[in-house]
Amino acid sequence: MFCPKCGHEKPQGARSCDFCDQDLNTPSDSTITDVVRSSGFVGRQRELGELTSALGDAISGHDRQVLLGGDPGISKTCIVQEFAAIADARRADVFWGHCYEGEGAPPY
Repeated sequence: MFCPKCGHEKPQGARSCDFCDQDLNTPSDSTITDVVRSSGFVGRQRELGELTSALGDAISGHDRQVLLGGDPGISKTCIVQEFAAIADARRADVFWGHCYEGEGAPPY
């Protein structure tokens, strides 16, 4: 299991994260673990933890902005799909946008 805030692996039965002191007995922790476990998502727990931390801040009323970027094929879409499932489980609105991928610039 991994910390939902920083993504570090946590020992079985730990009450808080050794790296960031996140309370590991919160409902959000079990929600994240259940969603990720049910999907078969492997790897990128640190990145998913950072996104989930930003979601927690946003839900509690603090402004957060996150940019996920990188080379093609490094699982950006997969990470976002997992994050969207977590956000949905926490009853947050999820919206998707896409960039134009055709030849040349779009006319607008």
